[in-house]
Amino acid sequence: MIFNWEEEFSEKLVLDGIDMEDDVSSIDRTIDHLSGCVSDGKNDYWVHIDLTDDFRIESMECDCNKGKCSHMTALLHANNFKFRKYIEYNLLIDNLDKDKLIKFLKDLVMYDDDCQDEFNDKFLCDILKDKKVPMDEKVFFIFEYYDWPSIITDFVKNDVTELYNNGNYDETFYLVSIMFKDVIDRHTYDNCTDLKECYNAFVELIRKLSKTRPDLIKKFMEDCKNHNYLNLYPPFWKIYVEFH
Repeated sequence: MIFNWEEEFSEKLVLDGIDMEDDVSSIDRTIDHLSGCVSDGKNDYWVHIDLTDDFRIESMECDCNKGKCSHMTALLHANNFKFRKYIEYNLLIDNLDKDKLIKFLKDLVMYDDDCQDEFNDKFLCDILKDKKVPMDEKVFFIFEYYDWPSIITDFVKNDVTELYNNGNYDETFYLVSIMFKDVIDRHTYDNCTDLKECYNAFVELIRKLSKTRPDLIKKFMEDCKNHNYLNLYPPFWKIYVEFH
């Protein structure tokens, strides 16, 4: 908030600034400075306003070189509106019931494609790095990425293989089985995607599991054969043949 700024301008300039408030962009605010771009439909004008320690105007300048102008008042109106909105929604959100807020966010992300994209950009990487999230939930998030084949390959080679190396064979098999099915389903609908490295990562881990949990792998390979999965990548046939 900038206090008593209207006193610096004529009534006409204050009113003109209201009409131009929607034409303000690129607002940048620090403790002692406010700047922004104001368009009149033909030209863009940059406004710079220095502030005192008690948040009043100290000096102003605008590219239009008119001294005091409606571009300045437009920026000041826009800044104060933005500040009021910031305060208003901070108060509202701070006092909202947590469960209602989470439900609102879930509904927003579920049914708005733009919100989904922004959510993925801002939060998926953090979720994947957060070791508190169960690994099977991480698998779900990985498939939301555009470049999921490379991410799932790294995930199998690193995280899931580490799980195997630590002796967690059953959990490793569970992750391999759910991921493998999802990869196959994706490949069925998008057979142009290069999944060679991804499949190689699975083959390497399946071979390791065949030594520690042959009972699980044998049944798994039988299921793959029954669903015609083995024809997608020749090395899978080699593993199947080893068990027969």
